Amino acid sequence: MIVNRIDLSDTSFDAERSLHKARVTLNVTDPNGTEIELCYSCHTAQPADCPSTLVLYGLVKHAFDQARLLPVFRKSKERVNFDLGRAVIRAA
Repeated sequence: MIVNRIDLSDTSFDAERSLHKARVTLNVTDPNGTEIELCYSCHTAQPADCPSTLVLYGLVKHAFDQARLLPVFRKSKERVNFDLGRAVIRAA
């Protein structure tokens, strides 16, 4: 899977639970050349003053972890890898 774009929106911080939350949308191209958009509600347990790169990493990792649970990926005989080499990351 080639990741073309990653969009983060509705970002927030839950101080009570010390969680950063966001809606993460992955725009990917499968091996057949079909573009797919996957949307997830994600969170990462980081303190409020955590560097934004670590928060971004945690949110995107959570999205990929959720994507790997989809039946289409679980049934695959090969491990699903996401190529981030060309990914454009946008945060609103």
